[in-house]
Amino acid sequence: TIGGGRGLERSKVAQICASSSACALLGPAPQSRITSSSVNFASWVSNAQSVKALEATMAMNLLQQYTTAYSVKCRGLALDVASAILQSGDVSKLPLWLKELCMFGSSTLDGNNGLFAHQPMPKENSIIADPAGLMRLFIKHHQYGEACDVVVSILSKQLSCSEDATSSRLPEKGSIDYVPYDLIDMLWNMIESISTTTVQSNSSGEDVKSQVKSLIKKRNCMENALEKHFDSLRISEEGLKSARTLSWA
Repeated sequence: TIGGGRGLERSKVAQICASSSACALLGPAPQSRITSSSVNFASWVSNAQSVKALEATMAMNLLQQYTTAYSVKCRGLALDVASAILQSGDVSKLPLWLKELCMFGSSTLDGNNGLFAHQPMPKENSIIADPAGLMRLFIKHHQYGEACDVVVSILSKQLSCSEDATSSRLPEKGSIDYVPYDLIDMLWNMIESISTTTVQSNSSGEDVKSQVKSLIKKRNCMENALEKHFDSLRISEEGLKSARTLSWA
């Protein structure tokens, strides 16, 4: 700037000129600097996200190790961990390993160990499952689709077990399969209420309607699993009669 008002005028003219289309030739240099800064910032954000993702993975792996190890001595620990995760609000869905731990317990246990029932005499170094408790937890946190998935998983596993297991599992010997039909009825009615309310409401958006449609689909899967379960009960009646005859022989 050359002193006085003249200098200020030239400075202002220079500013206007720099920001006008007349200075298009000067554009590439600042643009390249901005682009370079944007790339550096994007790279920094990407690295920060990668570090956070790695930390989250390591923390979850550590949680899995401790939960699995201490669930042997501390009954119900897996369900308590699941409850704490859902209450935190940071994670909308439970990790698969935790859901399977709550539903099936130790893999060393018999695959057909009473469905939703607890084992009265757990084996040594085994983890006791609590699928009914997991269902109640999902219902408490309004995750009705996840609760339906628990029913489907437990009943489907029963159907996949060998039919030969029937001969070694007699009710009079303490082998009782428990299914919380009242809890399943409540779940069914809650989903029906949500569906009815959504249909009657004109203000429901497409996202809500899509979520309800997905929820109805999961309930239908639960109904199919129940139908197969009741069919298997009728078929197994004949097997139980034969098993009793063999056990009394």
